[in-house]
Amino acid sequence: MGPQNDSASRFAVHYHYGTVLDLPLRAGAPPAPPTVAPAPEVAFRPPYRVVAVAAADVRAAPVRSAPVVAALPRRTPLAVLGVAGTWAHVVTRAGRVGWIGLYLTVPL
Repeated sequence: MGPQNDSASRFAVHYHYGTVLDLPLRAGAPPAPPTVAPAPEVAFRPPYRVVAVAAADVRAAPVRSAPVVAALPRRTPLAVLGVAGTWAHVVTRAGRVGWIGLYLTVPL
């Protein structure tokens, strides 16, 4: 007898939180990892604010525990993309996008 076409050999059984999942097996090399598209360019346009303290951190999220995206000196201009509470979503002339406390800036 020749090889049998057994559908059970084409599936892998995975247990996920008490549920049995029959997932098809893939032949060949594993799929390539997804590519990350470059972030769209953000325009530096009004309204503007400027850093009013000796140094200010632009953060990845509107919380003080978020990673620092950029450290900016006094008088650095920022374009405001939006406001959430006491935080401004900003972009620098260099294209860095992040969040800064409104109390660290003044309108330009």
